[in-house]
Amino acid sequence: NNNMIDSSNVEARLRSADILLDKYNAPDAVATWQEVLKRVPNEPRALLGLARAAVFDGNGTATVRVRASLWADSMLVPGYVLLAQQHLGAEAFDSAYHDASRALAIDSTAVDAWAVLGAIAWQRGDSAALAVARAAALRAEPRSARFDADLADAAERQRRYAEAVVLAGQAVRVDSESARAWG
Repeated sequence: NNNMIDSSNVEARLRSADILLDKYNAPDAVATWQEVLKRVPNEPRALLGLARAAVFDGNGTATVRVRASLWADSMLVPGYVLLAQQHLGAEAFDSAYHDASRALAIDSTAVDAWAVLGAIAWQRGDSAALAVARAAALRAEPRSARFDADLADAAERQRRYAEAVVLAGQAVRVDSESARAWG
C-alpha cells in the first residue's frame, strides 16, 4: 500500500510511483511523484516520472517534462531515452538518434537506448546498424527481450503490424518468460 511507505523515504516513494505507473495506476503514481517534489523540489526522477505519466496519458506535456528532468540532472539516462523515444514516435529520427547517443555516452549498456538506435536503423532499412545495435543490447543483457520488444512497439506505432508481430516473435525467442516480450 502506497500510504504505508515512510513519507520521508524519497527513494521508496520514487520506486513505488514507478511500480504504480507500470501497473497502469497513473493517478496514484502522479500523486506520489508530486509528493516527492514537495519534499525535494526538482527531483529529477520525480520529474521524469511525471513525463512518463504524460506519455501514458497522452496529454502532450511529456517532452517539456522530460526536458525539465534533464535540466535537473544532465546525466539521467532514462530521461534521454524517453526523449529519444518521443522523437522516434514523431519520426524525428535525427533527434532520436542524438538523444539515444547521449544516453549511450553516459551508459553504454542502456538497452532501451540501443533499441531506439535499432528502431531507427530498422525503419531506414539499415541492416548493418540494426545488427550493431542488437549485438550491443544483447551484450548488455544477453537474455533480455527488451530490444526486440521495443522494436516491435516501434513497428506497431508506425502501423506496420505484420512486422511488429515478427519482431515480437523474436523477443519471445530471446526470453519466452518475459511479460514484456508477450506485450
